[in-house]
Amino acid sequence: SKLLEEVFTIKSLKMGLNYGLNKVRFPNPVPVKSQLRMRATVISIEPLANNGVKVTFSCIVEIKGQDKPACAAEFLAAFYE
Repeated sequence: SKLLEEVFTIKSLKMGLNYGLNKVRFPNPVPVKSQLRMRATVISIEPLANNGVKVTFSCIVEIKGQDKPACAAEFLAAFYE
């Protein structure tokens, strides 16, 4: 979730929650001192009670110089205004 915070900003956000993960895979180990980056795409946005939304992101964590990613997962977050 820390890498996802660096991908986007919601200015009207009052509260955000880690809602969980789906389809998590770790196809490649991460060597010490590796440089990582994450690509994130919004898959879906669903309404929640109390003026909130549940957002599902596709997240791929890549290792510099490696063909296979370190992690591929669907990350779920709840945001409230």
